[in-house]
Amino acid sequence: MKKTVITVIITMLLMPVMLFSQNQEALKRIEEQGKSYDRQILELYNSIQRVVADNKLMENRDIKTLPYQTEINFGPDSKNPQYVELIKHIYIRDGLFSSKPIGLEEKILRIYSNGTTISKLETIIRTKNFKTQEVESVIVTDPSPSSETTDDVTFTHQYNGKTVIEQKKLSEVKNNVVMPLRNEIKLQFMIPNLTILYNNIFFITESYKEENKSTDSKMSEFIKKAIQY
Repeated sequence: MKKTVITVIITMLLMPVMLFSQNQEALKRIEEQGKSYDRQILELYNSIQRVVADNKLMENRDIKTLPYQTEINFGPDSKNPQYVELIKHIYIRDGLFSSKPIGLEEKILRIYSNGTTISKLETIIRTKNFKTQEVESVIVTDPSPSSETTDDVTFTHQYNGKTVIEQKKLSEVKNNVVMPLRNEIKLQFMIPNLTILYNNIFFITESYKEENKSTDSKMSEFIKKAIQY
């Protein structure tokens, strides 16, 4: 009986220590996972930067072929741009067969670049309900895309003109065992969002090259005919 009581007491005394140790191990795994996501994000940034630089995207402002429901702008001054932005939008319909839009979802992917390196990247997400006039937006800003961490990425959340969250850093977002929100943002938003940006930029630059090849081929065929007279 005594033995049983002593065993129970020892177990109760050790339990908090064991739980603390398990919690620390779990936190360590979450931290390592976050660093792994950071490496993937940096790799995507570098890939986007290569596409922008190799294809002189900041100089080629007569792009015509774009992905579906996508616009491209150079700004703030189109003649001497500091950024290139892709605007993707989807109209929300009132029912499957309705042609009348009741709302808009819009995403702006903005790359700040001098033509060779990317200095900043912004994602602006907006939704508007035409019936209720409700407007919600989140601005995600990475002020140092080339850094190895994403701690300084900021989030500003607005709802109907009111600021709900203002420039909250990713490093300040919860990332514990119960709520690993920071890692979730990296995995479920940042990595897919950058992948979409890369795919769109790659499509645009490759299409532009093909258009130029086609134009050059037409000119070549035309001048070759000139040797016949």
